[in-house]
Amino acid sequence: MPPSHPLILIADDDEDDRYLVEIAAKRLSFHGHLLFAKDGTELTDYLCRCRTNGTAAALPVPDLILLDLNMPCKNGWDVLKEMGQGALIPVPVVIWTTSADQKDREECLRLGARDFVTKRTTLDGLVGCLKRALAIVGLASSKSGETQHPKPQASETTVPLNACPAGA
Repeated sequence: MPPSHPLILIADDDEDDRYLVEIAAKRLSFHGHLLFAKDGTELTDYLCRCRTNGTAAALPVPDLILLDLNMPCKNGWDVLKEMGQGALIPVPVVIWTTSADQKDREECLRLGARDFVTKRTTLDGLVGCLKRALAIVGLASSKSGETQHPKPQASETTVPLNACPAGA
């Protein structure tokens, strides 16, 4: 059964792509949280803060990571390798990239990604890609496009990464 308020962490350096993911999620009636990282460093910092230290509450663990491959600072390849080595908390990863290279796809799947999705240039294409990514981890029906969880409060649609508590 999917979580009642799923969290998707999207790591993408392109502001326009991040905005389009928000629109696509609304079109799919996705009623969970969207959290954005501008690069792999922000993503891995967040994942490290998801671990509990026994006394403090950890940040929520994402149900899915949409990971761009080509980002500054730390790219998606580096993040995938760290996750595969057990250095980060395990979370299902779908690669979300402009690359359509079959070798990139094969290498990402070998490194542990659940799927490799090439970004589309139209909003309808992007909605289809997001629907596929959600279905892979059981957050949406692959047939209807409707998400399989109750609608949260209106304020729980998007959570910017910089909103995370600094001391967590």
